[in-house]
Amino acid sequence: MGIWKAGLSLVPDATSPAQRLLAGCVISALALVLVVLALRRDRLDPSVLGLARMRDVLRGVLGGAVLWLLTAAPVTALLLWLGVAEVRMIGDGFAALATLAILIPVVLLIEAIPEELVFRGYVQGSAARWLSPWLAVVAQAAFFLLFAWAIGATAAPGQWSFLPGFALILGGLRLMGGNLGWPIGFHAALMVATQWLLAHGHFVVHNAMTIQVLAFVALPSAVYGMVLSTHASKVKREPGEAVSRE
Repeated sequence: MGIWKAGLSLVPDATSPAQRLLAGCVISALALVLVVLALRRDRLDPSVLGLARMRDVLRGVLGGAVLWLLTAAPVTALLLWLGVAEVRMIGDGFAALATLAILIPVVLLIEAIPEELVFRGYVQGSAARWLSPWLAVVAQAAFFLLFAWAIGATAAPGQWSFLPGFALILGGLRLMGGNLGWPIGFHAALMVATQWLLAHGHFVVHNAMTIQVLAFVALPSAVYGMVLSTHASKVKREPGEAVSRE
């Protein structure tokens, strides 16, 4: 909790992109130091973090973000076409694109990377030593909710209906994807899109909750589950297939 408060204290009310990036760098660096110290204290191998093969992690980040976009974008377009929701741009389109460009690194550095490193990395990875894999997912979700409450992220009533499911989905992605890249990609893509549409005054959105629940969370999560489950099954079959060929 202190890490995020220390980093965000660098961002005054009239924030600038440079200040937000600075806050993100501080938060990510402090989170990394905290995790390294925790690993040393507990005498754990860094592999518990899900960062053993950086090539796979980077593929997971990219694949997670792209898979989210390929699911969320057409579902959002369908909701708009059906008239279930409405998104209307106001103001300058170039300003909206500039905001999007700065949002990507800011969300990665303030939210996606440090939160996944701490909760889906260290907490879930260390809990999995003592609990079954899915109970470790539940355990990290409980710690994540406690953290969200402590930093005031649960002040809005709708957050209590969103955060528990969000934490469980991210933990499931870490488990099924086999590394931390998948939840980082999902987390970043979802939060960038949400903040871009709702928090920066570039769009007027009607029935935003439907877009968030269906297009941004529910259907992408279902697609992730199918894709990663198929991938996991394929990986499990490959050793047996190799033996049979030998």
